[in-house]
Amino acid sequence: MTTAAPLACHVGACVLAGVLLAASACRNPAQDAAVMVDTEAVIVTDSAGMRIVRSARPRHEGNLRWRLSDDWIVEIGAADDSVHALFDVAGSVLLMDGRIVVAQRTPPMIRWFSGEGEYLTGTGRAGRGPGEYGGEGARIARLWWLPGDSVATWEHADRRMQLYGPGGEFVRSVVLELPPEMPALSYPQVAGRSGRGFVLFLRTPPRPGVVGEVRRDSMPYLHYDSTGGFDRVLATLPGFVAFTTDAQSRGAGNFPAAVPLPFAPGPVSDVGTDGFHYGSGESFEIRRYDTTGNPDMLIRRAHDVRDLDNVAITLYKGERLSLLRPGAQTAPLRQALDNVPYPERLPAVQRLFIDRDTNWPDAPRGSGRTRSPPAAPCRLLP
Repeated sequence: MTTAAPLACHVGACVLAGVLLAASACRNPAQDAAVMVDTEAVIVTDSAGMRIVRSARPRHEGNLRWRLSDDWIVEIGAADDSVHALFDVAGSVLLMDGRIVVAQRTPPMIRWFSGEGEYLTGTGRAGRGPGEYGGEGARIARLWWLPGDSVATWEHADRRMQLYGPGGEFVRSVVLELPPEMPALSYPQVAGRSGRGFVLFLRTPPRPGVVGEVRRDSMPYLHYDSTGGFDRVLATLPGFVAFTTDAQSRGAGNFPAAVPLPFAPGPVSDVGTDGFHYGSGESFEIRRYDTTGNPDMLIRRAHDVRDLDNVAITLYKGERLSLLRPGAQTAPLRQALDNVPYPERLPAVQRLFIDRDTNWPDAPRGSGRTRSPPAAPCRLLP
């Protein structure tokens, strides 16, 4: 039997909020004509009802940046006992009163800790009742902070949100109905919570085409009300990129298969009270859609997208080859990796987080996914 090693959840002190790209202040109808703002940092204009925001540089002064402290201020999960040990963390949030809530993906459970890392209470077990999570294979996919220090969890398989009060008590659950005329084999996944419900997207497995073909299919974004009822399709936007390769199978010979394209741009989105924000990942450009699905703002950052170099490709190939079991033949995989039509550039944006003031933080690649509520001392970017 293999025992998973405990996973420590570290929380660092956030020194100062910075590196915010200017996006939007409160709109003033009296300023809708021509140029609204024109500074060295940001230019805001209107074009046919669309607000266009161009950020020439980050909206901060001097060397102000968000950064983590050099030392941990609390460590959770680095223990052998069943109460404190963590194995597969889905997310964590910092509550207004300083407590920390951690959701474990599988086996699914939620735990509340003091600001010093002391265990306070927990919930979650296998089952179908209140505060329970499915059965075998059940997992928590997302953890959200809600006003009043309540929290909510999301389960992809059951399309269910479960809400817990500030003391950890179960409050209610919401199950989202399947969208009408859902494409075959598509899988609803949550993009986030809006002020009036939820935004989901339908991800459909890519279809194979001609060997060597690169294709990016579209993907619908759907809005649901707070009771879980389907409301409307907000927009249909570019989804994930795949290419068709000549796959091999024992006994079946070669056949075309659509697989994800390494280093390709992918969709990024985040949801707020006034709609949702989406980016294709191809450029530093984010589009905002209101709650009816109408695009009303375009956010652009003046920044070049990095080229994909041979060093990154070589490292990627090495990582894939290292996953082969000992003694396995490497020649077929090497040939397949050499035949991949790698893109010329890296994705511009891989994760998106829009704060309550509609600032677009420029998060470095590989940063953590911990979030805190709007009025907390700091945020750890996704």
